[in-house]
Amino acid sequence: MSDFLLTSYASSDTLATVAQLMTALGVGCSYLLTMLALKGAVAESPVGSAVRESVGPLSRPGGPDARPCHRTEREATDRALSVLLFAVITALAFCGASKLLLVVALRGTILCTAMIYIIPAAIALVTENKAGKRPGKVWTLALRGLIGWGFVSMVIGTTKVLTG
Repeated sequence: MSDFLLTSYASSDTLATVAQLMTALGVGCSYLLTMLALKGAVAESPVGSAVRESVGPLSRPGGPDARPCHRTEREATDRALSVLLFAVITALAFCGASKLLLVVALRGTILCTAMIYIIPAAIALVTENKAGKRPGKVWTLALRGLIGWGFVSMVIGTTKVLTG
C-alpha cells in the first residue's frame, strides 16, 4: 500500500486520476495563500526587521539623491523577503522531498478539520454574541461541542498521519 491513498488505485481508474489532478491543483493553488501568510508573519518578526535594515540602503544605490531601483523601501523589502522565503522553502523541499506527502497530509488534516468543524462554529458563536442575541444553551453547547470535536478530530488525524 502506498503512503498516498490516491496512488493505490489503478492507472485506468478515471475518477482516481481526476482526484489526483484536483489534489495537485489544490496544492498548487494553496501555495500562494500559504506564501503570503508566511511572508506577512516573517515581515513582522525580527527576521523582517533585519531584512528591512539590510535592504534599506539597497533601495537607493548611489546615495539618497539617486533614483531608487524600487518604488519604495517596502517594495524592496517585500521582494527580498519573497526571494529569501522561496529559497528557504525550496531548500527544505529538496531536503525532505521524500516526506512531501507527509506535509500535504498534515496540512490537510489540520486545515480541513479547522475549516469543517472549528471555524464555522466559532463564527456562529461570535456572530451571535456581536448581534446582541442571547443564543439558547443547547445551541451554545452544540457549537462548543463542535469546536471541541474539531480539536479532537485534528489530534486524531495528526496522530494518524504521523504514526502511519
